[in-house]
Amino acid sequence: MEGVDRLNELKDEMLVNNIMSRLDCTTKELINTTATISKRWENVWTQLPHLIFSDEDDITDYYYNNEADLHGYISFINNTLNHCPTNLNLKRFKLDMSYNSLINSEFKSKANSWIRYAISRNVEDVDLRLWDVGIGQEFTWERLKCLCLFRGTLDEDTIQKILSGSPCLKSLELDDCYGYRRIDVTSRSVKKLVFYDYYYCDESEMDYIDCIKINAPCISSLSIYGYFELGLVLLDVSSLIKAELDYFIVPRTSNDITPEEILRGLLESLDHVKDVIINDFWWEIYSHLKARGDISNGFSVLLKS
Repeated sequence: MEGVDRLNELKDEMLVNNIMSRLDCTTKELINTTATISKRWENVWTQLPHLIFSDEDDITDYYYNNEADLHGYISFINNTLNHCPTNLNLKRFKLDMSYNSLINSEFKSKANSWIRYAISRNVEDVDLRLWDVGIGQEFTWERLKCLCLFRGTLDEDTIQKILSGSPCLKSLELDDCYGYRRIDVTSRSVKKLVFYDYYYCDESEMDYIDCIKINAPCISSLSIYGYFELGLVLLDVSSLIKAELDYFIVPRTSNDITPEEILRGLLESLDHVKDVIINDFWWEIYSHLKARGDISNGFSVLLKS
């Protein structure tokens, strides 16, 4: 029938679930795009169960702060959160900000309030690019299932508060976070641990931390990626089914432990895991250890393709 706009006749539920939720874009891109398409779509975004913020939408120069850009983006995020209905079942919250944004005092203060907003809404999947902003002292997320923290300073107490305040947490990812020496995950709900990179920001501390200890008796999946300046010790990973060691050791003059010793210790802790996946870096070391008879053949080590 001529003159009939079938797209605009779709119900809001169909627009949200079948079209808008499938778009790979930030919340601001989505708002701008849908408002351009049709007046009918202008406020449908408020029904989406996810909020994704990235300052790449507004910050024109990555290396230098532009106060007008920063203030404009702060206002946008505040307005967006204020327009979200209180009964919205928000499932995902992502805050992806550049370093130059988060060193701005106003931006840093607001970032903390945005994180508190996510906590108050009981979001299930949270992805935070912190750049040392921190996550505050109180951490109670009743429905949180997946948490990814990027570039945050975390000590053991903060990690324990995260775990104890998130009874439904299933997956924890620490990406380029530092400050902790030990991870204790005793919750039965957490099944997946992912680590990316570990660097020191204070070289004065490099002489007395030689390894990160991981105690996680209930996890079934462990993945380690990137670059580490220190060794890893697995204390208890007795429920582990899958292990992926796709990371590299960055040499440190103050660290006496060798990559061979690190790998031998890891494999001894993983002797109950059927398949352990390693990268080229560890494969060469593994081959030497196996040729010398320094490790057992009780399980299979696979080279990552």
